[in-house]
Amino acid sequence: MKLIIFDLDQTLVDVFPFHNKATEIVFRKVFKVKARMDEIDYAGKTLKKVFLELAKLKKITKNEKKKIPKALALYNKIFISILPKNIKKFVLPGATALINNLAKNKNNFLIVLTGDSEKIAKTLLERARILKKFHFLVTGEHTTNRTKLMKIAMKKAHKVTKQKKFEKTIVIGDSIHDIEAGKAIGAVTIAVLTGSHTKIQLKAKNADFIFKNLKNKKILNIINNKN
Repeated sequence: MKLIIFDLDQTLVDVFPFHNKATEIVFRKVFKVKARMDEIDYAGKTLKKVFLELAKLKKITKNEKKKIPKALALYNKIFISILPKNIKKFVLPGATALINNLAKNKNNFLIVLTGDSEKIAKTLLERARILKKFHFLVTGEHTTNRTKLMKIAMKKAHKVTKQKKFEKTIVIGDSIHDIEAGKAIGAVTIAVLTGSHTKIQLKAKNADFIFKNLKNKKILNIINNKN
């Protein structure tokens, strides 16, 4: 059995303008400051880590930082409320076709690993019409560390599938943190240039393969290859 782990934001879907807007609304309401997600390097980070970094950037006091759990809960509500009911036009090139193709093979075990909350991740995948293709999600509530999140995903995948060892593990994402986390579990790493991290940055992390997007037919061949 092959384990295929997909990042979500800017790998499968690009709804960043809604993330940016929700962040702006939440920080204004909770911390009374103007803040946007794109003021920091957000790629591949959990939502909690993004909020902590923004709080530091905006010099929010230690006492005010105690409101971050409240801010995260509010973020869930606001993001989902401003997200369109159908986000098919925000699904990135090749994503749906690749997922559908992989899901046809019972030997492929597909999961999503994301820094989003479970509620947001499920909403995104549902509105993109691909939620049912994945066996489970591992989300940002568990830890702010992407590599730890990846290890949680691996442990759960072994437990659910009852597989002591996978024939092949593949990690697909757009950020350097996806690649780092994939390397930490010995996976084949496939990077796509649909996020904010550049080809140079991804090469520096020794991504095994780098493609413009998920439309490239070579990706399916890499996954299907037994080596």
